[in-house]
Amino acid sequence: MSRPIALAGFTGNGKSSSLKYLDPKSTFIISCTPKQLTFPGFRKNYKKLTAVDGNYQGNWYYSNKFDKVSQILKVVDKKMPHVKVLVIDDANYLLTYDTFEKAKEKGYDKFTDIAKSYFDLIHQAETLRDDLTVIFVSHIENAGSDIDPIYRLFTTGN
Repeated sequence: MSRPIALAGFTGNGKSSSLKYLDPKSTFIISCTPKQLTFPGFRKNYKKLTAVDGNYQGNWYYSNKFDKVSQILKVVDKKMPHVKVLVIDDANYLLTYDTFEKAKEKGYDKFTDIAKSYFDLIHQAETLRDDLTVIFVSHIENAGSDIDPIYRLFTTGN
């Protein structure tokens, strides 16, 4: 069983910037927003994932789709044994993008489906190989007040 970790904080608090301290030779980053990370050396050390004849090269991938992120988790788990840390950066944006893709669907079931997709991804991350740490980087919000704060992961809706 892998080790899933949540790294959560407010926007601009250095969550993504802290990834610069990870070893790029053993780290794979999935970005859930189209931006490349801005810390020094990112473009030099993190190359987009490519596959040629079943051989996978690279350590960075962008997707805001649950099924694509799930597929990359499988690839890293089975085909990239040198990767010891897998980061899903801005993971909460998976929820946001899925919510807006289903914006015109009627009914509450779409929210259940979105929540289930996120739960399934977390569960999948728990079942990867033993030597892998999976870090979910997410934003938080204060659902309380300044006097009585209640911090929770930022999601779309309640």
